Amino acid sequence: TVGTPIWNYSMNSYFKSVSKYALAYLPLAELPCSLQTEEESCSCGKDIYYWMPDFQAGVDPCPWFTFKPFPDTVLFYGFLVTCLICSAAIGSAKWTRRTLNPFKAWPKLNPFPNGLSLLEALAACSTVALLIAWFCYWEWGYSRFHELDATHDCWTSEARTVSDKLGKKGEPGVAVTLAGSQLQCDEIPGSVLTGHGQLHIFCRVTGHMSSIAFALTMLPVSKRSILLDALGLSYERVMHWHRRLGTASYVFVTLHMLCWWLKWIL
Repeated sequence: TVGTPIWNYSMNSYFKSVSKYALAYLPLAELPCSLQTEEESCSCGKDIYYWMPDFQAGVDPCPWFTFKPFPDTVLFYGFLVTCLICSAAIGSAKWTRRTLNPFKAWPKLNPFPNGLSLLEALAACSTVALLIAWFCYWEWGYSRFHELDATHDCWTSEARTVSDKLGKKGEPGVAVTLAGSQLQCDEIPGSVLTGHGQLHIFCRVTGHMSSIAFALTMLPVSKRSILLDALGLSYERVMHWHRRLGTASYVFVTLHMLCWWLKWIL
């Protein structure tokens, strides 16, 4: 699960790219092509100016590798580390073994067939808190969705038809340049906003909710898990977590699919 929250982990999209949405800018080594002639040069991207306002293209080298700790990655692994530390600190305490029965009136809805200890109840509440924090981050905290996705959700013309027309930048109705670059709304003459920018954001948010749900679902699967060993739990004792988190994953990915269907229908 080390790379679970990291999207597009590749040499081109992660190593040399710079992002203003990361928590820090930690460059390593230099990219030689960034100091070569214009025909052979490569750029760092616009976000380099967020971290280095005085950066001069062709004079200052671009980083060969940029370590970018993103908030979602820190949140995910911070949650796992915190769970380990808290379990090690209070797991052996007698009061954590106290059995609760919150589903006494609805036994068929009970997701804890072996009984619910106080420690497991705390784990369940912590997991729900993580999902809420994850949703809030992607819905309101990740400004890229609001700066780019919502504001550049448009039709290429007043005819309101879907278009992937290739052509020169600046020509009416052209959405993709001859070089293959996707143009943004303010680069397409005559473009009209769809008015569904918030729905666009929600579609992406549900996708990230699916990501975190699947990541958590896979944690209890391994029969030889370092995480489970550290918590002092066996594979059999946590299988119900795998089933319930799997259900949540199915719900989130289905909602993600339905939202995109609705988005394209509209």
